[in-house]
Amino acid sequence: MDSLLLSISKRYQQFSSVDRRIADLIIEQPKEIVHMPVKLLAVKACVSESALVRFAKRIGLSGIKQLKVEIAKELHTIDVVTSDEHTVGHMIDEATYYLQFAQKFIQQETISHCAKRISNARKILLFSSAQYQLGIQYLDERLKQLGYTPIYCSQECSLPQYLKYMNEMDLLILGTNDKLQMTTNVPMINVTNQKAYKGREVIRIIPHERLPQFDILIFMLIVEMLIKELKKD
Repeated sequence: MDSLLLSISKRYQQFSSVDRRIADLIIEQPKEIVHMPVKLLAVKACVSESALVRFAKRIGLSGIKQLKVEIAKELHTIDVVTSDEHTVGHMIDEATYYLQFAQKFIQQETISHCAKRISNARKILLFSSAQYQLGIQYLDERLKQLGYTPIYCSQECSLPQYLKYMNEMDLLILGTNDKLQMTTNVPMINVTNQKAYKGREVIRIIPHERLPQFDILIFMLIVEMLIKELKKD
Protein backbone atom coordinates (compact mmCIF):
# COMPACT_ATOMS: atom_id res chain seq x y z
CA MET A 1 0.00 0.00 0.00
CA ASP A 2 1.35 3.42 -0.96
CA SER A 3 2.22 5.95 1.71
CA LEU A 4 -0.02 9.01 1.95
CA LEU A 5 2.56 11.36 0.42
CA LEU A 6 3.29 8.94 -2.42
CA SER A 7 -0.43 8.45 -3.02
CA ILE A 8 -0.94 12.21 -3.26
CA SER A 9 1.96 12.47 -5.70
CA LYS A 10 0.56 9.71 -7.92
CA ARG A 11 -2.90 11.30 -8.02
CA TYR A 12 -1.56 14.81 -8.58
CA GLN A 13 -2.50 15.06 -12.27
CA GLN A 14 -6.09 14.08 -11.43
CA PHE A 15 -6.51 16.91 -8.94
CA SER A 16 -8.22 20.21 -9.67
CA SER A 17 -6.16 23.41 -9.57
CA VAL A 18 -7.34 24.02 -6.00
CA ASP A 19 -6.40 20.52 -4.87
CA ARG A 20 -3.02 20.84 -6.57
CA ARG A 21 -2.20 23.90 -4.48
CA ILE A 22 -2.98 21.91 -1.35
CA ALA A 23 -1.01 18.92 -2.62
CA ASP A 24 1.98 21.14 -3.44
CA LEU A 25 2.05 22.46 0.11
CA ILE A 26 1.78 18.97 1.63
CA ILE A 27 4.50 17.50 -0.60
CA GLU A 28 6.89 20.44 -0.20
CA GLN A 29 6.39 21.11 3.52
CA PRO A 30 5.13 17.92 5.21
CA LYS A 31 6.91 18.61 8.53
CA GLU A 32 5.45 22.11 8.76
CA ILE A 33 1.96 20.85 7.85
CA VAL A 34 1.83 18.67 10.96
CA HIS A 35 1.93 21.63 13.35
CA MET A 36 0.57 24.40 11.15
CA PRO A 37 -2.80 25.92 12.21
CA VAL A 38 -5.63 25.16 9.79
CA LYS A 39 -6.23 28.85 9.02
CA LEU A 40 -2.60 29.33 8.07
CA LEU A 41 -2.69 26.16 5.98
CA ALA A 42 -5.57 27.65 4.02
CA VAL A 43 -3.78 30.98 3.60
CA LYS A 44 -0.51 29.43 2.46
CA ALA A 45 -2.29 27.21 -0.06
CA CYS A 46 -4.52 30.12 -1.17
CA VAL A 47 -7.67 28.07 -0.58
CA SER A 48 -10.58 28.09 1.86
CA GLU A 49 -10.65 25.95 4.99
CA SER A 50 -13.58 24.00 3.54
CA ALA A 51 -11.43 23.20 0.49
CA LEU A 52 -8.87 21.63 2.83
CA VAL A 53 -11.55 19.45 4.38
CA ARG A 54 -12.83 18.39 0.95
CA PHE A 55 -9.29 17.51 -0.12
CA ALA A 56 -8.76 15.34 2.95
CA LYS A 57 -12.01 13.48 2.31
CA ARG A 58 -11.19 13.13 -1.38
CA ILE A 59 -8.06 11.16 -0.50
CA GLY A 60 -9.98 8.94 1.91
CA LEU A 61 -9.48 10.72 5.24
CA SER A 62 -12.03 12.07 7.71
CA GLY A 63 -10.65 15.59 7.79
CA ILE A 64 -7.65 17.84 8.42
CA LYS A 65 -6.86 16.33 11.81
CA GLN A 66 -6.48 12.84 10.36
CA LEU A 67 -4.44 14.26 7.47
CA LYS A 68 -1.97 15.74 9.97
CA VAL A 69 -1.86 12.52 11.98
CA GLU A 70 -1.16 10.38 8.91
CA ILE A 71 1.62 12.71 7.74
CA ALA A 72 3.10 12.68 11.25
CA LYS A 73 3.09 8.88 11.26
CA GLU A 74 4.97 8.79 7.98
CA LEU A 75 7.52 11.27 9.28
CA HIS A 76 7.71 9.44 12.63
CA THR A 77 6.63 12.63 14.40
CA ILE A 78 5.11 11.74 17.75
CA ASP A 79 4.29 15.20 19.11
CA VAL A 80 1.53 16.07 16.64
CA VAL A 81 -1.33 17.99 18.26
CA THR A 82 -4.44 15.80 18.02
CA SER A 83 -6.48 17.54 20.70
CA ASP A 84 -8.73 20.54 20.15
CA GLU A 85 -7.56 21.95 23.47
CA HIS A 86 -5.77 25.29 22.99
CA THR A 87 -2.87 25.28 25.42
CA VAL A 88 -0.83 28.42 26.01
CA GLY A 89 2.11 26.88 24.16
CA HIS A 90 -0.04 26.00 21.16
CA MET A 91 -1.49 29.52 21.03
CA ILE A 92 2.02 31.01 21.10
CA ASP A 93 3.12 28.66 18.30
CA GLU A 94 0.07 29.65 16.26
CA ALA A 95 0.77 33.37 16.69
CA THR A 96 4.42 32.81 15.74
CA TYR A 97 3.41 31.04 12.53
CA TYR A 98 1.17 33.94 11.52
CA LEU A 99 3.78 36.60 12.25
CA GLN A 100 6.45 34.73 10.30
CA PHE A 101 4.03 34.32 7.42
CA ALA A 102 3.07 38.00 7.49
CA GLN A 103 6.67 39.20 7.54
CA LYS A 104 7.39 37.54 4.19
CA PHE A 105 5.00 39.92 2.45
CA ILE A 106 6.34 43.15 3.93
CA GLN A 107 9.04 44.55 1.67
CA GLN A 108 11.99 46.18 3.43
CA GLU A 109 12.31 48.61 0.54
CA THR A 110 8.77 49.82 1.20
CA ILE A 111 9.41 50.10 4.94
CA SER A 112 12.48 52.24 4.20
CA HIS A 113 10.51 54.48 1.83
CA CYS A 114 7.72 54.94 4.38
CA ALA A 115 10.20 55.71 7.16
CA LYS A 116 11.87 58.34 4.99
CA ARG A 117 8.48 59.87 4.20
CA ILE A 118 7.67 60.03 7.93
CA SER A 119 11.05 61.64 8.68
CA ASN A 120 10.49 64.36 6.07
CA ALA A 121 6.85 65.09 6.91
CA ARG A 122 5.99 68.50 8.33
CA LYS A 123 2.86 67.11 9.96
CA ILE A 124 1.70 63.51 10.48
CA LEU A 125 -2.00 62.68 10.72
CA LEU A 126 -3.05 59.22 11.95
CA PHE A 127 -6.45 57.70 11.29
CA SER A 128 -7.89 54.18 11.41
CA SER A 129 -11.12 52.27 11.14
CA ALA A 130 -12.52 51.10 14.48
CA GLN A 131 -11.00 47.65 14.04
CA TYR A 132 -7.44 48.99 14.02
CA GLN A 133 -7.64 51.79 16.57
CA LEU A 134 -5.42 49.89 18.99
CA GLY A 135 -2.83 49.47 16.25
CA ILE A 136 -2.83 53.12 15.19
CA GLN A 137 -2.72 54.22 18.85
CA TYR A 138 0.33 52.01 19.29
CA LEU A 139 1.96 53.71 16.29
CA ASP A 140 1.05 57.08 17.82
CA GLU A 141 2.84 56.21 21.08
CA ARG A 142 5.90 54.76 19.35
CA LEU A 143 6.31 57.84 17.14
CA LYS A 144 6.03 60.11 20.16
CA GLN A 145 8.77 58.12 21.88
CA LEU A 146 11.04 59.04 18.97
CA GLY A 147 10.19 62.73 19.29
CA TYR A 148 7.52 63.00 16.59
CA THR A 149 4.24 64.81 17.27
CA PRO A 150 1.58 62.98 15.25
CA ILE A 151 -2.06 64.05 15.32
CA TYR A 152 -4.43 61.19 16.04
CA CYS A 153 -7.87 61.57 14.47
CA SER A 154 -10.27 59.11 16.09
CA GLN A 155 -13.49 60.17 14.33
CA GLU A 156 -14.05 59.66 10.61
CA CYS A 157 -16.34 62.69 10.49
CA SER A 158 -13.42 64.86 11.67
CA LEU A 159 -10.98 63.63 9.01
CA PRO A 160 -12.09 66.06 6.24
CA GLN A 161 -11.55 69.00 8.62
CA TYR A 162 -8.00 67.90 9.38
CA LEU A 163 -7.26 67.35 5.69
CA LYS A 164 -8.22 70.94 4.87
CA TYR A 165 -5.15 72.17 6.73
CA MET A 166 -2.68 69.67 5.27
CA ASN A 167 -0.36 70.31 2.33
CA GLU A 168 2.09 68.30 0.23
CA MET A 169 4.63 68.29 3.07
CA ASP A 170 2.17 66.55 5.38
CA LEU A 171 1.51 62.83 5.67
CA LEU A 172 -1.61 60.77 6.31
CA ILE A 173 -1.15 57.28 7.78
CA LEU A 174 -4.19 55.00 7.58
CA GLY A 175 -4.92 51.77 9.40
CA THR A 176 -7.73 50.25 7.39
CA ASN A 177 -9.35 47.07 6.16
CA ASP A 178 -11.50 48.90 3.62
CA LYS A 179 -11.99 46.23 0.94
CA LEU A 180 -12.67 48.88 -1.69
CA GLN A 181 -9.13 50.11 -1.23
CA MET A 182 -7.42 46.74 -0.87
CA THR A 183 -5.66 45.24 -3.87
CA THR A 184 -4.34 42.11 -2.16
CA ASN A 185 -5.19 39.85 0.75
CA VAL A 186 -1.68 39.64 2.16
CA PRO A 187 -0.49 41.81 5.05
CA MET A 188 1.23 44.85 3.70
CA ILE A 189 2.25 48.44 4.14
CA ASN A 190 2.16 50.54 1.02
CA VAL A 191 2.41 54.10 -0.18
CA THR A 192 -0.27 55.15 -2.58
CA ASN A 193 -1.93 58.20 -4.08
CA GLN A 194 -5.67 58.17 -3.53
CA LYS A 195 -8.18 60.54 -5.09
CA ALA A 196 -10.23 60.37 -1.90
CA TYR A 197 -7.41 62.25 -0.20
CA LYS A 198 -6.81 64.80 -2.97
CA GLY A 199 -3.87 62.92 -4.45
CA ARG A 200 -1.95 63.26 -1.19
CA GLU A 201 0.61 60.55 -0.52
CA VAL A 202 -0.79 58.10 1.99
CA ILE A 203 0.83 55.34 4.04
CA ARG A 204 -1.72 52.56 4.37
CA ILE A 205 -1.20 49.70 6.85
CA ILE A 206 -3.27 46.63 5.97
CA PRO A 207 -3.22 43.48 8.11
CA HIS A 208 -4.36 40.22 6.49
CA GLU A 209 -8.13 40.10 5.92
CA ARG A 210 -8.22 36.32 6.47
CA LEU A 211 -6.33 36.42 9.78
CA PRO A 212 -8.55 38.75 11.84
CA GLN A 213 -7.61 37.23 15.19
CA PHE A 214 -4.00 38.33 14.67
CA ASP A 215 -4.62 41.71 13.05
CA ILE A 216 -3.22 43.72 15.94
CA LEU A 217 -0.12 41.54 16.23
CA ILE A 218 0.58 41.97 12.51
CA PHE A 219 -0.13 45.70 12.77
CA MET A 220 2.36 45.99 15.65
CA LEU A 221 4.94 44.00 13.68
CA ILE A 222 4.68 46.52 10.83
CA VAL A 223 4.93 49.42 13.30
CA GLU A 224 8.07 47.97 14.87
CA MET A 225 9.66 47.49 11.45
CA LEU A 226 8.94 51.16 10.75
CA ILE A 227 10.32 52.28 14.11
CA LYS A 228 13.49 50.24 13.62
CA GLU A 229 14.04 51.95 10.27
CA LEU A 230 13.33 55.41 11.73
CA LYS A 231 15.96 54.85 14.43
CA LYS A 232 18.61 54.49 11.72
CA ASP A 233 18.17 58.14 10.72
